[in-house]
Amino acid sequence: MDWSDFGDWLSWLLLGAAFLLTTLMALMTIVVGVYQVIRCVQAHRRGCSSVVDELLREIILKDHDIPPGGGEDDEVCAICVTPYESGEACSVLPACTHMFHKPCVAK
Repeated sequence: MDWSDFGDWLSWLLLGAAFLLTTLMALMTIVVGVYQVIRCVQAHRRGCSSVVDELLREIILKDHDIPPGGGEDDEVCAICVTPYESGEACSVLPACTHMFHKPCVAK
C-alpha cells in the first residue's frame, strides 16, 4: 500500500462520511416536519385556532339586522337563494358587505 492508495482510501472515507451526515440531516428534517404537522393537526382537533381565525369568526358570524331598502343583490341570500325577511339575523362580510342568512354561513 503506497501513499496514492492511502489518499484514495481517505477520500472514499470522507465522501462516505459526508453522504452519511447529509442523509442523517435530511432524515432529521423530515422527522421534525412530520412532528410539526402532527402537532398542528392535534391542535386543530382540540379546537385550538389562531387569533386570525377567531377574529374572522367573530366578524362573519356577528348578528346583523337586514337594513330596509337594500339593493337588488341584498334581497336574497347568496347561499340558499331565499329572500330575506325583515328583522332576520344575518351575517355580513366586512370587506364586500355581502349578506347571508346566519345559519347558511355558519355551515
